[in-house]
Amino acid sequence: MVQIPDKYESPSTDFRGAWVSLFVSDMKSYIDEEDWKKEVKSVIDVFEYYNLNTMIFHVRTHNN
Repeated sequence: MVQIPDKYESPSTDFRGAWVSLFVSDMKSYIDEEDWKKEVKSVIDVFEYYNLNTMIFHVRTHNN
């Protein structure tokens, strides 16, 4: 049995995210761990600026 509420209630959370991949140059290349952390921080800052709450991070680009 399907029940339709009298009043629509907006969900308290939304899925607002983006796909991030090293394969398509979403992130700059890095030399060491410190550079990697700076780049990840800059990507997170962009997500925060656009009020995104989910990052889908593509790690295995060539299934290796």
